[in-house]
Amino acid sequence: MAAATAYIEYYLVFLTVPRKQSNRESARRSRSRKAAHLNELEAQVAQLRVENSSLLRRLADVNQKFNEAAVDNRVLKADVETLRAKVKMAEDSVKRVTGMNALYPAVSDMSSLSMPFNGSPSDSASDSTVPVQDDLNSYFANPSEIGCNNGYMPDIASSVQQDDNFVNGYQAAGKMGRTDSLQRVASLEHLQKRMCGGPASSGSTS
Repeated sequence: MAAATAYIEYYLVFLTVPRKQSNRESARRSRSRKAAHLNELEAQVAQLRVENSSLLRRLADVNQKFNEAAVDNRVLKADVETLRAKVKMAEDSVKRVTGMNALYPAVSDMSSLSMPFNGSPSDSASDSTVPVQDDLNSYFANPSEIGCNNGYMPDIASSVQQDDNFVNGYQAAGKMGRTDSLQRVASLEHLQKRMCGGPASSGSTS
């Protein structure tokens, strides 16, 4: 019995020792694997921290750019409003200027129509037949051609002065469509009418 018991104990020891050794090796490998996995996780954590810090810097840059863009947007909106106001003012100025330019030809036409005396078709025909002389004194040198009373001749000098003033005022009024020859003919015609009507009016007043 004692030998059997010793044999059993030896057999149990022989079986349990390798098992324990195997368990120890298995535990060691498990610990090494866990350590390697832990090191890998720590490396990943470090890498993620670096990426996180980089993303935070990029986020800060993006926020700064967004704030700058918002400020620029407000400035551009203000500039756009200013430009719109300037464009509106320019359009109003152009409208006023174009309106004045549109009214100016009408005013000039009205000023050209406001003549000191009205010319009828017969007057224009007579203007075309009246001989034009450059010198008023040569015109008055032949009083017989006028066909009026010679008794009214002493007032010719004053009449000439008045008609010169009349011609100067007529030219200053901006008569653009008449030439100098037509102006002289018109002034002479007016002077002839005054001289022809002078004695009759003086006789009627006497």
